[in-house]
Amino acid sequence: KKKKYGLRDPVKPKGEAAKEHVATKKKDAGARKKTAKKKKRARHRDPNTEAEVMWDGNYARCQALHAEDPHSWWEGMTGEDHAFGAWLQTQRYNRKIGRLRSDREQRLKKVAFVWDTIEATWELHLKALKKFIRSKTAGKAWWKNLATADAKLDLWCDAQRRAKSHGELAENRQKKLDEIDFVWSVLDATWELRFEELREFIKGHPSGRVGKDNAPKGLLFWTNTQRRKWLQGELDPERERRLEEIGFKWDGRKAKSDEIWEGHFEDLAAFHQLTGNANPGPDDDDETFSWLVHQRRRWHEMPEERRTRLVSLGVSETTPAGQALSRASWKPDWDKFFKDATTPDLQRQLLN
Repeated sequence: KKKKYGLRDPVKPKGEAAKEHVATKKKDAGARKKTAKKKKRARHRDPNTEAEVMWDGNYARCQALHAEDPHSWWEGMTGEDHAFGAWLQTQRYNRKIGRLRSDREQRLKKVAFVWDTIEATWELHLKALKKFIRSKTAGKAWWKNLATADAKLDLWCDAQRRAKSHGELAENRQKKLDEIDFVWSVLDATWELRFEELREFIKGHPSGRVGKDNAPKGLLFWTNTQRRKWLQGELDPERERRLEEIGFKWDGRKAKSDEIWEGHFEDLAAFHQLTGNANPGPDDDDETFSWLVHQRRRWHEMPEERRTRLVSLGVSETTPAGQALSRASWKPDWDKFFKDATTPDLQRQLLN
C-alpha cells in the first residue's frame, strides 16, 4: 500500500529485533535528556549566562532596598514594579518546592528576605499599631482616633475583630494583640469611656442630673440612650448597677427638681448661719421666702427626710405672723410687668 506522494510505510521490526529497537530508542532518549540537563546546569553555573546576570541584578536591587529599609523593604514591591515583584514571588515558590539553589537562599537570607509575606505583613501592621497607641495623637480612645489618623490600619483592626468573632484568628496573634490591650469591642470600649466621663461629671454635680444646661452634648446624648434602654428593659443589669452606684439619676425632671430644692435649702442654711434665723421674710430674701411658703403648703406631702432637714434649721409648718402677706393689700405693678414682658420695639407698637 502506497501513501500519498508515493512513500511506503517504514518496515517495523518484529520479535527480538522489535525489543532491541525499543530499548535503543529509550537509551537514546535518556542520553539526550542527560545531555540537556548537563547543558542547563552548565548554563546556570556560568556567571555570564543571561539568567545568572538577571538574578544577580535583582539581588543587587534587594541589597539596595534592604540598605534603605531593613525591615519592610519588600512590602509593596509587587504593585510598584510588577517584574521585580514577580521575581520575588518566584524565589518564594522555588524555595517552597525545593528548587531554589542553596547558595541563592543563603544570599537572600543576608538581606532579610521574607518568605511568608502574609505573616510578615501582619507583623508590620501590629508594629504600626503599637507605634500609634504610644503616640500623642492616639489619646485614651485610640480606637476612635485611628480611623482619622490611618484608615488602612483601622480597617486591619476591624479585620482582626471580625476574624476573632468568627473563630478564625490564630491563638498566637490574639495573644500578641491582648498584650497591647487591643480593643475587641469598640462599643464596649466607648461605653466605658463615656462612663468615666460621667463619673467625673457627677463629682462636680452631686445631684446626678445630666441636662442640656449643664452637660456636653456628647455626654447628654449618651445618658439619654442609657435612660431609653433602661425604660425599655434593654440595659444590661451590670451597667445599670454601675450607673446607680455613681449617683446617676434615671428621671431627669425629678433630678432637676431635686437640684433646685437643694439650691434653695443651701441658701436657707447660709441665711440661718449668718442670722441665726431660718425664717427669712420677703424683705430679707424674696426667693427663699417664696420657696419656704411653697414648702409649708406641701408640708405633709414632702418626703420625711426633707421635712426633718427643714425642722433641724428651725423652720416651722406655718409662716410667722409678721411675714404673712395679705392678698388684699397687694397691688400688681403693671408698669413693671409690661416692661419685663415686652421688648422696646413691641412696646412702641403697642403704645402707638
